[in-house]
Amino acid sequence: ESEVVEAARGLLAGGEPQLLTFGISDELALTVGLPCGGEIDVWIDEPEPQLLDELTVVARDERRAVFFVDLDDGTQRLVADGDDDVADELIRSGHSKLLELHGRRLFADVFGPPPRLFVYGAVDTADALCAAAKAIGWRTIVADARGRFATRERLPHADEILVAWPEEALAQ
Repeated sequence: ESEVVEAARGLLAGGEPQLLTFGISDELALTVGLPCGGEIDVWIDEPEPQLLDELTVVARDERRAVFFVDLDDGTQRLVADGDDDVADELIRSGHSKLLELHGRRLFADVFGPPPRLFVYGAVDTADALCAAAKAIGWRTIVADARGRFATRERLPHADEILVAWPEEALAQ
């Protein structure tokens, strides 16, 4: 984290965009207290203002898109869901990643609305599930045909509460 912060400070002070890669082998992971190894790539850059405006619209409208950065020349572009097969595949995967496309190294940052947890049945465990899901950024919906159970008092962590039968709730 401290290396990312320092790289970002350097960029804001006039430095160049850069790709940082952090990783640890599975063998070394346990010795430093990590349950698994792994690797993460972090692209440090300042997006163009127009692209930030476009990303704001994507987020506000809960749409999906991929923000591509060419790591060789720094060009940036935003591709909406349905406009490009590669972007659509990345959106379905739900993961940002490095990729090579047409001989170019690209950083592909996937944007979209948070996952949704739909719980049918306004029982005690429904609110516990909603609390856990919200803690990781998910949107929560609880439905039950029994209006006296599907209430804000019983389900304070639900983002949305529906009084409906299962097929009606799923249609909504």
